[in-house]
Amino acid sequence: MRTIMTTLAVLWASAALAQSPIQLTPAAPKGALKHVVEDATTQRFADDAAVAGPSLETGDVVEVMMEEGDRVRVKKGSAYGWVDADVLSDTPPAEEATPEAAPE
Repeated sequence: MRTIMTTLAVLWASAALAQSPIQLTPAAPKGALKHVVEDATTQRFADDAAVAGPSLETGDVVEVMMEEGDRVRVKKGSAYGWVDADVLSDTPPAEEATPEAAPE
């Protein structure tokens, strides 16, 4: 009887744990906006560099979905991709100074 109860408890615990989703720590609160500070191409999937995600240009604003190590999952429009964290910033990139027109 004890063996049956132990077996049932193990089976129940296994089924319960199998239903639990993997928890990833977000880089910032989900939906936080970041600025792109240098042009970059994202990867659509974290483990497949062959599938490109959206292209990011300096000045774009993206939504942070999660962070994993030094990479961040972002959303641009309706497309998602993984990008290195160092191309994102909380502040917009500095504008390049335009040369003033010489007086004529």
